[in-house]
Formats: sequence, structure tokens, C-alpha cells
Amino acid sequence: MINVAFIGFLQKKEVVNGVNFAAHNLATGLNQIGVKVFFYEVSDSTTNFTDEGMVYRRFRKGLLPLKITDELSDFLEANPDQIDLFHFHSVFIPFFIPIQKILRKKGYPYVITPHGGYEKRILKKNSILKKLYIQLFEKHLLSNARSVICVSENEIADIRKISQNVPTKVISNPVLIPVEENIQPQQKKGAQVLVYLGRYDIYHKGLDKLIRIFKRVEDHDNNIQLHLYGQGKDKLKLAKLIESLELKNVELKEPVYGDKKVQVLKDATAYVQMSNWETFGISVVEAMLLSKPVIISEGCSLSKLFVESKAGLVVNNNDADKAADSIIKYISGTQNVLKDGEALKKLAKQKFSICQIVTETYNLYLQLLKRNHHYGSMINNVQSLESAALP
Repeated sequence: MINVAFIGFLQKKEVVNGVNFAAHNLATGLNQIGVKVFFYEVSDSTTNFTDEGMVYRRFRKGLLPLKITDELSDFLEANPDQIDLFHFHSVFIPFFIPIQKILRKKGYPYVITPHGGYEKRILKKNSILKKLYIQLFEKHLLSNARSVICVSENEIADIRKISQNVPTKVISNPVLIPVEENIQPQQKKGAQVLVYLGRYDIYHKGLDKLIRIFKRVEDHDNNIQLHLYGQGKDKLKLAKLIESLELKNVELKEPVYGDKKVQVLKDATAYVQMSNWETFGISVVEAMLLSKPVIISEGCSLSKLFVESKAGLVVNNNDADKAADSIIKYISGTQNVLKDGEALKKLAKQKFSICQIVTETYNLYLQLLKRNHHYGSMINNVQSLESAALP
């Protein structure tokens, strides 16, 4: 089999960060087919540990952002873990640059999953600095990768603006939900609750627009509630907006994980996400896998799939009145919305099966390493993992 090192800020499993979540899901699936996954991170901690068969190694930070310690440099050159392929997760992380130089020097192959980090609206923030950083560092990091893994077709165009020749491969994020059969909905009869899970980031997640849309919803029916679960820099701004609009049925809550997240989604009437853009949308797929009706903005990359499949509800987050009317009509049709939830679950299992995604990733690794496909019956382990995870 092969040894793979995931590189990035990936040490915390329970954190409101799609990159962390996707990387750990992928590692879990790869581990099931016998791939040995290591996590390498530069951080303040140097505590190493092993969890569920995966090895976590932490290295001290260098004196400057673009420097790494001699200890890490020597470790990478010696490669005591016998890593066959290095896998960078995310972009614009300074310590990637000196690591990449060592990998190139030693001839060690690497791939990158940007996780939507080159999206044009992300590049607009601190645009001058990012343009300079891309030209000096990021372009070389991309161009020398064996492959760039894109989580959606939309991401390829962003990559091509930086590197014309690097090979790309579209492989969606794996979504694995630890569902226990004894977790049953606890929603009170007649209550209607819209739920959002994710970062409190107004610019990216369009949460100001979601709250203004909900203002129209609440004015129409004050029995509908909006619960937001997350953390982030804009929590105070959102609280002030909610207060200024005199909303009574909006709650800002702490993030939830594992079984608690499953409980929140099962109790919800529908999941809602009004992002200005969204390269993938892990929480959207989680809700789909739990048969929840889903409402998303046109900015979410999954909106095209929703429209083509005639499932879920897609709205324009810039038209609050029309969006609110559509949401009210959608969730009021009880029988139709329940059928839509089942249709979304079927769609998610077809498009985002963790078994399929892990297999595609492993096949890419083997192709890049010029090795034969020899995982055999161990793919059944991932299928078992998937079956256990879905209700």
C-alpha cells in the first residue's frame, strides 16, 4: 500500500472549517482501504499522537512565516515515515513554500487541494498582496504539483488563471455523517425551524442577506424560526443586525459536532444556506444525506445540480422579497417538502458517495505514483463505513 502525508492546518477534527472536515473524512476513508495517512502541521504545539490509525505530527513554527525550522527541514529530507505522496490542503499558507522547495529538491511528488481558495471573491480581499504572493510563491507551488484536485468543475477556471499547464482532477469532498439509529427528531409539533451550520462570515456566507430574507419570512409567519450554529469573526455584527431588525425568532448558537449536529439537522424543518459563493458546501450535503429539504442561494455551486435534478430550492439572495416568498411556499407544502428531502438524499448518495470519492482519490494517487490498482476487496471496508454512516 502507500503512505500519504496531509499538510496544512488539519489537527482539529471538531472545528468550524470545511477544509479540516473534508480532509479528515478523506483520511478516514483512505485509512479503511489500507492507506497510511499522516498529518503534518506547523503549530505552537509539538505534541505528536495517533488516532484511529492516523499519525499526527506537529512541528515548531519557523522564526518567519516563510521559514521552517531546521528540525522540520531535516525531517522532510530524511522522510522517516517513508511518505510516497504529499497532499497539501488549502492555499496561501506560507509554510507550504519552504516545504515545497524541499519536496522538489528531493524529487518527492505532491498534489494540492485548494478547497476553493482561489475563488475570485476571495482574491479580491487584500487583492494587491495576494496578487504579489501568487506571482512570487503560489504560482510555483501550483505549477510543480503532480495534480491539483478541484472539488467542483467551477474551480478549474480559477486554477487556469494561475497555472495553464498543471493537471487538474475534479473529485468532490467526501461527506461522512456518524448517524446513530437512536437519534430521533425531537422537534415540537407544528414548529418550523430553518437551520444554518457554518462560519459566521458575512462576506462569504451571505449571512446578512439570510437574516434580511428571514425578516420578511418572520413578518409573514412568526411561528417560523431561524437557528444559526457556528463561530467566527462576524458574530457580534450579526447580533447587532438581528437586534436592529427587531427579529424575535433568530438565534445565534455555538457550533455542534457529531451526534449533536445530526440531532440539530434531524430536528430542522429545512437547511438553509445563502452564501455569496460556495465551492462545495459540506453542510448542505450533510443535510441532504439526512433527507432534509434544502434551500440554497444561486451562489452555491450545488445550485446547478439542484436545478437540473428539480430537487431542493434555489433562490436569489439579492432579492429578499422574492426569496422569502419562495421559502414560505416551499416549507408550507408539508408532503411535497418531505418527498423533496428523500429526493435530495438519493441525489447526495449518487453524487457524493464517500466510497466513490475515496476510490477516485486512491486511483489518482496510484496513477501519479505509477502503481497498479491492487486494493482488492478492501474497498468493501469503505462501503461498510458508508453503510454504517447513513440511516
